[in-house]
Amino acid sequence: MTTEAEGIGKVCFKDLPELEHAIIFKGEPGKKYKGFWSYEELLKAPTTEDFSKLDKMEKKVRFDDPAAIMYTSVSFHW
Repeated sequence: MTTEAEGIGKVCFKDLPELEHAIIFKGEPGKKYKGFWSYEELLKAPTTEDFSKLDKMEKKVRFDDPAAIMYTSVSFHW
């Protein structure tokens, strides 16, 4: 397994090459897990910088772009 820095939210598993993002719902409060998004971070209020990034991304999206939302639930035991 290779991952980005703590809190970056990008993982790479040899056995799951298509899996790029994972969210930890339960973990030690305040602890960051290398390469995983924490549910706590996702619940934080967006900043002005976040809205600026969103505006830039919205300008790149076209109404006919294909989109997919996937939900998967995986449990890891360390």
